Amino acid sequence: MNWKEKALHAADAKAAREHEEQRHRDETGFAKEVEAFQFALGELLEEDIAIEALQVTVDDVTFRWMPNHIARKSGIVLQGICPDCGASTWSRPISTLAELGQLLQHFRPDPDHIKEHLKPAPSVRTTPTPERNTH
Repeated sequence: MNWKEKALHAADAKAAREHEEQRHRDETGFAKEVEAFQFALGELLEEDIAIEALQVTVDDVTFRWMPNHIARKSGIVLQGICPDCGASTWSRPISTLAELGQLLQHFRPDPDHIKEHLKPAPSVRTTPTPERNTH
C-alpha cells in the first residue's frame, strides 16, 4: 500500500471511529433522557411507569419529555386540544399533580402555541383590475 492509500485508509478509519463514538453518545444521551423522564413522571404520578421513549400514554393521557438543553432544564408536557384553534398541541411544562389536574380539567396550550394565534394573518395583495371601456 502506498502513502496515498494509507492516508485514505487512515481517514476512513478515523471517520468510522468518530461516527461510532457519536452514535454511542447519542444512544447514551437518549437513554439518560428516557431515564430522567421515567423518574420525573413516576414522581409526578406517584407510581412506577415503564417508559421506553420520550413520549408515553398512561390511562389515555399522553405525556412527553421535552428536553431543553439550552436552558439546561427539561420538563413533562401534556398533549391536548387547543380550545382556540382545535389543533392537537402540548401544554407548558408541568411539575405538580395540581398543575396536571388543572390541565386535565381545562387544557391550556404552551404559550408559544398561543402566540401563533396572535400573529396577524398574512396580507393578501390584490392587483386592481383595469376598468373596461364600454363606449
